[in-house]
Amino acid sequence: MRQVITNLLTNAVKYTPKGSVTLSIGGREIDSDTFELTVKVSDTGIGIRAEDMDKLFKSFQRIDEERNRNIEGTGLGITIVQKLLDMMESHLEVSSVYGEGSEFSFTLRQKIIDKSPIGKYDVHSHKHSENLPEKKFITAAGAKVLAVDDNEMNLKVIRALLKRNKIFPDVAERGQEAIELAKKNFYHIIFLDNMMPGMNGVETFKKMQDEKILSDKTAVVMLTASARAGMREIYLREGFDDYLSKPIEVSELETVLERHLPKELVSFVVEGKEASPVQKNITETKSPVEVDDVDDDVAGEDEFSKRERKIFNETCPDLDLDSALQYSMDSKEFLIEILDTFRDDEKSEKIQEAFDSRDVKNYQILVHALKSTALLVGAEKLSMEAKNLELAAKENDVEKILAGHAALMEHYKKIREQITAWLRKDNA
Repeated sequence: MRQVITNLLTNAVKYTPKGSVTLSIGGREIDSDTFELTVKVSDTGIGIRAEDMDKLFKSFQRIDEERNRNIEGTGLGITIVQKLLDMMESHLEVSSVYGEGSEFSFTLRQKIIDKSPIGKYDVHSHKHSENLPEKKFITAAGAKVLAVDDNEMNLKVIRALLKRNKIFPDVAERGQEAIELAKKNFYHIIFLDNMMPGMNGVETFKKMQDEKILSDKTAVVMLTASARAGMREIYLREGFDDYLSKPIEVSELETVLERHLPKELVSFVVEGKEASPVQKNITETKSPVEVDDVDDDVAGEDEFSKRERKIFNETCPDLDLDSALQYSMDSKEFLIEILDTFRDDEKSEKIQEAFDSRDVKNYQILVHALKSTALLVGAEKLSMEAKNLELAAKENDVEKILAGHAALMEHYKKIREQITAWLRKDNA
């Protein structure tokens, strides 16, 4: 429901250059157990011509193309909305006056869980949070997991994340390699990256199905940096059991593990009662900064002190330390390992080779991978630049690639130089 409303609001804002966008939610009680929810998104935007109404529900169809040529997007938003509503036994209603605005609405029947009046929401919310159970994480030492990704850095991350869960996955860098491993071994879960050279994730999955090498007890989870609204539902329609976006969030990974691992393998540990394996020797790499002056600068062995943060921010101005730590489970040692991998990655050479040979398909795959790995190290601007060129390659827009490639490579080089300088600080 959140995805549907977000898509409708995004669409309304996109096509409303001035005026307003209004979200209205209401409804009526059908019986003692059922409420019919009504959601409306109305705008004072450009409106839709009667002859364009049918295009709304066709993938990649842009409405009033000439008039809206400066508006970004592929036209998938409303198609995804309708597919999601179909799955929830509802449908999208559209009314519009060209030049004056549009209204998109739907009704959805919901089960009533609790009829008690909420009263003062802030008080209710606070009391509810006080009663929440302690945070727990999963351990599943006997779980058999395969992680497939053509990027070494992504494989390092998923290995480290799963280590906390006492899971030590097999890994593969290509679709065919994953198929061979799946022929020899049983896996409870296969995490399968989509954008890979040769066979992509969908093609690899289909081949596994065709060759009947997957057990009915194996869950195949799509792993992709394409985190657009509705993507999970699209991959479920392809036959995947679940979807996980990159960079991987710990909470989302935990949800997938709990959902698909056999109950008898899963146990829970209260967070804080056991030290994270990341903090137990994920790597032997020495911290790059020795703290000489610890006054007002106390930090744990695997944390950044104030002084270290200052040095990092001065040396790596293009990186967001907090964002990078978020994807490294707040582990300084693991972040060092990830930064070292990012610095030494040969992806820049491969991107340049694909550019020089005008290999647009491979260029798209490589900048797609850079988009997610850049986020892992906190290089958000670089990630956005890579995303823009990925979209250009997807649309075979060679002119846009030519215009943006040099700046991307220069920024990529600059960030790797900053990381190198920071990693050498302990030798200064």
